[in-house]
Amino acid sequence: MADLLKLEEKLQLHTKHREVIWETPDHLDDPLPILSADEIELRFYEQFFFGRDLEPYPVQEEAFGAIFQGENALITVPTGTGKTMIAKAGMYKALYSGRSAIYTTPLRALTEEKYRELCDDFGEQHVGFATGDYKINAKAPIQVVVAEILWNQIFSNRQIMPADVVIMDEGHYFNDPERGYVWEQSIIGLHPRTQLIVLSATVGNPQQFCQWSYLVRRAPMKLVSSDERRVPLYHKYEEEYLVDRAKDLFHHGEYPVIIFVFGRQQCFDYARLLKSCRRFTTDAEQKLIEAAINPILLPKGMGETLRSLLMHGIGVHHAGILPAYKRLVEELTLQRLIKFVVSTETISAGINLPAKRVVFPSLRKHVSGKARLLRPDEYHQMAGRAGRPQFDTEGIAITLAPEQVVQELRKELADAARSPYKIDEAQIRRRAYSRARTKAQQNDDIIWDQEAHQSLVDGKPAALKSHTKITAEQILAIGLPDLSSERLPGEDLVKAEIEAKERKRLEREQEIAQREQEKERREQQRALGKRGSGLGSAFTSLSTLLPTSPEDTPPPSTEEIEPLTENTQQPPSTEEIEPLTENTQQPPSTEEIEPLTENTQQPPSTEASEPPTSTDPSSLPVNDAEQAAPIAETDDASARIEDTALHQEAAFTTTSAENAVAPTVRPARSFSRWPEHERKSWIEQAMAFEKRPRITEASTETYHDVVDLRAPSKQRKHFKMDQDSTENFAHLAGLPAYMKLDIRTIIDNLFLEDVEKREAHKILVKITANLKAMGVLNERGIQEKGELIGKLRGIDGPYVYYCLMEHDLSYVQCRELVEYLVDHDVIQRRLNRKEEDEKRDWIRNRLRERRQENPQITWDDVREEYEREFPRKLEWIEELHQRFLRLIPHPELHGGKLYKNTWAQIEDQQQTFVEFVLRHDLEQEEGSLFTYLARVMKSARLLHEVTGIQEFRKIESSIRYKLAVIDDRILDEIW
Repeated sequence: MADLLKLEEKLQLHTKHREVIWETPDHLDDPLPILSADEIELRFYEQFFFGRDLEPYPVQEEAFGAIFQGENALITVPTGTGKTMIAKAGMYKALYSGRSAIYTTPLRALTEEKYRELCDDFGEQHVGFATGDYKINAKAPIQVVVAEILWNQIFSNRQIMPADVVIMDEGHYFNDPERGYVWEQSIIGLHPRTQLIVLSATVGNPQQFCQWSYLVRRAPMKLVSSDERRVPLYHKYEEEYLVDRAKDLFHHGEYPVIIFVFGRQQCFDYARLLKSCRRFTTDAEQKLIEAAINPILLPKGMGETLRSLLMHGIGVHHAGILPAYKRLVEELTLQRLIKFVVSTETISAGINLPAKRVVFPSLRKHVSGKARLLRPDEYHQMAGRAGRPQFDTEGIAITLAPEQVVQELRKELADAARSPYKIDEAQIRRRAYSRARTKAQQNDDIIWDQEAHQSLVDGKPAALKSHTKITAEQILAIGLPDLSSERLPGEDLVKAEIEAKERKRLEREQEIAQREQEKERREQQRALGKRGSGLGSAFTSLSTLLPTSPEDTPPPSTEEIEPLTENTQQPPSTEEIEPLTENTQQPPSTEEIEPLTENTQQPPSTEASEPPTSTDPSSLPVNDAEQAAPIAETDDASARIEDTALHQEAAFTTTSAENAVAPTVRPARSFSRWPEHERKSWIEQAMAFEKRPRITEASTETYHDVVDLRAPSKQRKHFKMDQDSTENFAHLAGLPAYMKLDIRTIIDNLFLEDVEKREAHKILVKITANLKAMGVLNERGIQEKGELIGKLRGIDGPYVYYCLMEHDLSYVQCRELVEYLVDHDVIQRRLNRKEEDEKRDWIRNRLRERRQENPQITWDDVREEYEREFPRKLEWIEELHQRFLRLIPHPELHGGKLYKNTWAQIEDQQQTFVEFVLRHDLEQEEGSLFTYLARVMKSARLLHEVTGIQEFRKIESSIRYKLAVIDDRILDEIW
C-alpha cells in the first residue's frame, strides 16, 4: 500500500488530476454552503426522511453509510427498494462538499425523468442534462446523462476526471449485448479517486464483480446487497388449465396479470384462448379503452386484431408489434383497464410494467429449433414483475403444469373416483408425468414438473458478464500501444490460427482430389466394361493407393518417422540438450536448443532435473477449453498435459522463477510411444514447472525494482520508481488500468476468463492488420487517416471509409449502402423467402441424387454447385464489398452482410407503411419492419453527421416522415 501511495504521488506530476471546487454562479441568490461529512449526512436525513415523516429501509441505511464515508459501492437490491434515493445521497454529498457528480442512466426517457425529479430536489440551477445531441446547464455540479456521455468523457480526455462522484443507475445493463461495453469500459477507465456507485437490480455473484472492480481500478468496492423485496414474492406450481386459472384470478380481482409465453405467434394463440372467456371489461371501461385506441390503432393490419382483444380486456406485447401499440398496452395496463397481458420475455427487460400476478403456462422455450427449460436468471427476471410496491402487499408467480399432464390427471382421477378402490393420487400423478416425459423424448421435446419449477425458484439471478466486442471504431477511439516497441498478445495466436486453416485447406483439397481420382477411376472401369468380383475390386482400389515399383516410393518425411519407438530404452543425454531455467544468464543459441513451441521436433533429455515427489493432480496446468483431467497412467492424459503446458508457456504466462526448470519438450504425437519412465519423468517436470512463482493480479511484490519477465533474458530491463513516466508499469500487476488506457489494457481488464480474453486479443490483431492494409494505421499503430471510422458507432466503419474513398456516391448508392450496413435481416429474409425456398428444394433434391454416387457429399458441396449453375448477379454494393474483402488480410471480420432493398422498394413504389405490410403479408412483423426502418434512419443520420453528405440526410428525412404517420413520436426524434 505504501508503494501504491508513492506511485500515486508521482502520478499527480504525470497527469492533471481534477479536483475542482464548484463555484456558485454569481446570479444565484442562495449559494450552497460547504459542509463537513457529518453535517452533510444529518442534513440529508432531515430533508428526505425526517422532514417527510419517513424511515429508510435497513439496506438504504447501509448504503448511505458507505456513500457518506466516500466508499465505492455496488448496491444490488430488488425493484422497489429505493435505489433512486440511494443515488440522491451520492449527489447530495458531492453538492454540499463542493464537488461534482455524474448520474447515468441507460435510456434517454429515463434520463429526462430523473432530471426533472432531481431539479425538484436540488434546484434547476444545480442540475444539468445531456444526451448525444442535447444539453442543459452544462456547468452545473450535478449532471444527469445517458451512459455513453460518460464513456466519451473518460476516453476523450484521459488526463481529467469526469467527476468526483459517478453514479451508474440500472447497472445490470452491464449485461446488455449491444451496449454493455459502455458500463464495463467506463469502469475500467475511471480514475481510482472517483467515487463509483453502481445501482442494480439483484444480480448473481456480486462479490465477484466487486473483486473485478478492485483489480482494474485498485480501489476497493463495498457490496451492499439485499434479497428482501418491499413486496414479498411467492411462487406456486399448479396443475390447472390456463383458462380456468385466468377466470379465477379475474373473479378475485387479482389483476393485472402478465402471461409469459415464448413465441410471437403463441402470444396471439393464448390471447384468443383467453378471449373465449367472458368479457373482462365493463361497458364504462370499454368506452375508455375505445377513446384511447382510436387515435392510435390503424384500421388495417395488426390494428384490427388488437382492437377486438383490447376491448375484451386482453393486451399483446412483443417485438413484432408497433412501438405505438406496445406503449398503448402499457398505458392501459397501468390504468387497470387491461386485465391480462400476453407477452414474450422482452417485456421483462427495461419496461416499467409491474403486475399483481405473473403466470407461466410453460417453462419451455425453443432456441435455434431446440427445446430447453428456462434458466433461473430468466425465470427470476420475469417472475419479479409480480407485485406492485404502490398497490400490492404480495406478488405471486404461478407456473402451470403441462396441458397434456393436466388433461390426463383429470381423466384418471375422475375414473378412479368412480372405482370402489382407494385412490393413490401420488401414483397417478407419477404415471402421468412419466408418460408425458416419454412422449416428449420421442418427439425430441422436453417436459417440466414441480421439481424442475422448484429448481428455478431456488436458482440464482444472472451474474454480470462482459459483452464487449472489439471493433475498429473502439480501437481508433481508445488507441493502440506503440507497436514499434510492443507486440500485441494475440499475434502468435492469429499466426497459429492461420497455419491451422491453411492445413485444413490443403487437407480439403487433397480430399477433393482423391474423390475426383476415385470418380475418374470408376468412370474408366465402367467405360472399359470391367466388372470384377468384390475381391478384385478391392484389390484394384488398394493398388491405386500403393506405388507400383520401389522407384516410385517417396522417402518418408521426418514427421512420418517417430524419433522414439516403444523399444527405445535410452533417452537422449543431458549433453545433447540443456534445460531452460529462469536463472540462465546467457541463453543458449538457437543451434543448441529450439524454443518452446508445439512444433519442436527434437526430443530433449528428461534427466536435466530431479523429479518432484508430489503428484498432486491439482498442480496440473489448466487447458483453455476445459480443466485438465487428473494424472492418469494413460497416453491420452499424458498428451493432454503436454499440449496444455506447451500452450500456456507459449501464449500468456508471465513467470518469475528462480529454481524452476522448464520441462523438456517432445513432439506431442510421439509422446504415447515414449517408455513409461520417460513419460512419468516429463509429467513430473511439467507439474514442477507450473508451480513456479508468478506475478499475478494479487501480487504483493514491491514496485521499486520490478523485472519485466515477459522479455527474453538478454533484453530484460529493471525499471525504477524514480522515472518520470509510469507507463512502463501499466501492464504489470497492482496498478490501475487508467494509467495506460489503450485498447490492449481494456482487453486485459475485461470481466472475462483468460480464454475469452485471448479471443478478444485475436480480434484486436486482425482488425489492426486490416486497418494497416487500408493505410489507416501506420506500423506504430498510430492513426494517419480515416478519422470517420472512429465516429461510426455500430456501423462497419472501415467498409464505409473504403466506399467513400473509392466512389462519389449518388443518392441511390447511398441508399444501398445504408441498407447494406444495417444488421437487421428479418424483413428482407421474409421478402426473399420464395427464392430461398426454391433454392433449398433444388439443393435437397440434388443432394439426394449425388449421395447415391458419393455418400460423403455435403450440403455445402451441393450449394456451391447451385451457385455455379444459377449465379446471381451481384448488386453494385455487393461487388464493391467483394473488392473491399480482397483488399484486407482478414475479410471474415466484415462478412455476413445481406443485400437489402426494403426501404428502396417502399420509396420507389411510393407505398405507405401499411400498404407494404399488406402486400407482403407482414402483419405479424409490423414491429420488426418499423424497427428496421428506424435503424436505417438512425444510420443515415449518423453517416450524415460524420460525413456531411446531404444524400444521407435526405434518406433520414424521408424515412422519418414516412414513420411519423405510424407513430408521431418519431418527429420528436425519440428514435
